[in-house]
Amino acid sequence: MKGFLAEFERIATANAADLERLIARGVDLVCVEPAIALLFRQEYAALGVAPLRVELPQEWLVRSGTDVHAAPAGDSPYVLLSHCTEATTAAAANALWRDAFAAVGLQLEIPSVGCCGMAGSWGLERRHRDESVSIFEQSWARRIAEHGTDRILAAGYSCRSQVARRAGFTPRHPLLVLREAIGAIGER
Repeated sequence: MKGFLAEFERIATANAADLERLIARGVDLVCVEPAIALLFRQEYAALGVAPLRVELPQEWLVRSGTDVHAAPAGDSPYVLLSHCTEATTAAAANALWRDAFAAVGLQLEIPSVGCCGMAGSWGLERRHRDESVSIFEQSWARRIAEHGTDRILAAGYSCRSQVARRAGFTPRHPLLVLREAIGAIGER
C-alpha cells in the first residue's frame, strides 16, 4: 500500500460491494494469487471493509470434492515452494495443495522454506537487492538445488518472478500441473 491508505480504502470498499453482489448470486470467488486472496481476507478487514469470502484454489478444489478418478501415482513427486504469507496466514493451505494433488494421483512434497526474498515490490527496489538475493539463497536456492528445476512449483507470482530472476527458470503454478493431470485422466 505504501502510504496510499485513503485511496486503497476507497477502492477496497467499491471492490467489496461489487464482489459481494457476485457472492450473493452464488458465485464462488477463487483467487489464483495467494497475496491477493489474503488481501481480500485480511487487509480489507483491517480497514473496516467487510472481508470477502475468497478462496485459494486448493481450498476450492478440496471443498468442491471433484471426483476425477485418480490414476496411481508413479512419477517422482512435485515440490511446492510455498508462498510465505500463504503458508503463515492460511494454515491449511499446504495440506490442501497436497490433498488436491492426491485427488489426481500425484505426489506433492512441501519442504520447509522461508520467504523467497521478493516480498511483493520490496525485492524489486534497488536498495533491497542484496538483501533480497541473500534471503532467496538462504532457503529457496538450496531447495531448488536439492530438487532440480523440472518438478519445482510455486503459487505466488512474486515467488515465480524471484526464481526466474535468481535461478534462471520459472516454476509452474500448481494449477497448471493439476490441469494437465486432469486432462490426462480424461483422455483415458
